Amino acid sequence: MNPLPPLCHRRLSALLACLLLTAIASKAAPVLNWSATVDSGAAASDRTKALGVMTTGDVIAVSQIGSGTGAQIRVQRLAASTGSVVWTRDVGSAGFADDATAITIVPASGDAYVAARAATSANGLDWLVFKVSGTDGTLSWANNFTYTTAGNDEPRAITLMPDGNLAVAGMETNPTSGQGRLRVTKIHATTGLQIWNYTSPTDDTDALCVAADGAGNVIAALCSFIFPGLGQLIQGRIFAALLFFVGAGAVWLISLGTMGWVIHVWACVDAAIWKPR
Repeated sequence: MNPLPPLCHRRLSALLACLLLTAIASKAAPVLNWSATVDSGAAASDRTKALGVMTTGDVIAVSQIGSGTGAQIRVQRLAASTGSVVWTRDVGSAGFADDATAITIVPASGDAYVAARAATSANGLDWLVFKVSGTDGTLSWANNFTYTTAGNDEPRAITLMPDGNLAVAGMETNPTSGQGRLRVTKIHATTGLQIWNYTSPTDDTDALCVAADGAGNVIAALCSFIFPGLGQLIQGRIFAALLFFVGAGAVWLISLGTMGWVIHVWACVDAAIWKPR
């Protein structure tokens, strides 16, 4: 192969430099298009907790307004072009502390599903899940989910499932031990009624995020990737957890620290595809 003559080298280098400069110049600096403020008007802390974006670009934001026993939840739709408020919906009970933790929306309609914690006089904190219409902010439904007669129960995350219903994950208080334990609940998106629950038999467990695959399985596999068997332990499968934990240690030892990752991956897959009977 004949090498390129020096002149071609220089022209090619100049062309590449020009293309590189063009690529850098095409990356426009970020510009603040608009900002919006959530203000209840009271001398209290107001803060936005989560948001979702519609296909139109409009934003659905959920915030906590007020503080202490006066805290409530505010859901707003903000216009994509200006950030101006299209509608506002406040949800909460006077005299009780309410606080939003997560939101998921239907991008096309803007219908918003909010997971929140609500204080009650009898049960401490309960799960509060509600739906707000993306069209005008109408409160479609709101349901409290109390899992113990006393103690604090808090949702952490919410997601839409492939069938259009909701999966909410978080924690509840074990009425026997008083310790927190993981809970996942499937909720009907139209009625807000509970479809099924899964409660971990293991105390001191919690769910901070939730996702569903195409088959509707709710996956908790990250713990198994870091510590093989922990995902199975959270699912209440003590023998399987012990098997994966001991097996991973044995493989790491026999393979001189090179093949133990296979058991970690296996534990992840096993936790992900397992279904409670």
